Amino acid sequence: MKMPIRRKNILYIHPCLGRNISGSEVGLLYLLRYLDKKRFNPLVVCSSDSPLQDELRKIDVRYELAPRNFVASSLTRENIVSFIRMLQFLSGSIVRNRIALVHVNSLTGSQYGTIASKLSSVPCILHSRDILRFKLDRFSSFLLNSAQLVIACSYFTKQSLVNAGIHQDKICVI
Repeated sequence: MKMPIRRKNILYIHPCLGRNISGSEVGLLYLLRYLDKKRFNPLVVCSSDSPLQDELRKIDVRYELAPRNFVASSLTRENIVSFIRMLQFLSGSIVRNRIALVHVNSLTGSQYGTIASKLSSVPCILHSRDILRFKLDRFSSFLLNSAQLVIACSYFTKQSLVNAGIHQDKICVI
């Protein structure tokens, strides 16, 4: 007698910073559209002003709206409260939805995904389509290197991540 396969819950964090659908949103929607729903149960967290909401409804993917927009810049005294509240929201979502894996769809949300996943003892992967042209500060480097895997969309992207301070054994090119 075959045992039924228990679906794994995956939390996709997408910090949409604009009002238009661009490359990272298209990539996420494509991934979600063709994800094996018999094996995986996706949940997307996005900004309240994200254009993803309508598209996620069209492909029947659950989503939660972040209580506030993601802070894209470095932590400052002015935004630390918002940062902590976002971490509380994400950690709560991970626990409440019994998430097995956190997938951050952009390096912009990496600080949230890596910390929330660590607080909840859940593995985290990051997806980068960005070419980094600077060296990461120690805190950012620590956070990005704490992910189980960083997915790069090209070898050029991978090299820019290595040059920025991410260990190359953490990076997989797809």
